[in-house]
Amino acid sequence: MAALLNKVQPAGGGSQRNSQPASLGARRGNDNAKMTQSELDSLRGQIGRCWSPPIGAAEAEGLLVKVKMQLNRDGTVAAPPKVINTGSSQFFPAAASAATRAVLRCQPYQLPADKYDAWEEVIVNFDPREMLGG
Repeated sequence: MAALLNKVQPAGGGSQRNSQPASLGARRGNDNAKMTQSELDSLRGQIGRCWSPPIGAAEAEGLLVKVKMQLNRDGTVAAPPKVINTGSSQFFPAAASAATRAVLRCQPYQLPADKYDAWEEVIVNFDPREMLGG
């Protein structure tokens, strides 16, 4: 989004902005914007309540689905969630679809407004073995 708003190239010098998305709230900006463990757990819980992985997925190896989500300040999804990895499991397409549905279904997310820089863009890991105790 910054590229759309700022058309001027930086003059150099100073620190570089990290272009990598946060992984469930990892630091993107200043240290004050870092999310606490309880805030990360809250986000995981919000998404987890809306996620229904495919039946039999708990036993599937390599079924980790990584979804990049971009959020607005009000906690709504700003852009369609994007699956950023692939998997070899026969369950992967269904799991990927379930993950993106969960991201959309659970909005708006209840997140601290003062830490928007930390959660504006996050990557969420959907692992049925962890969620289902497999």
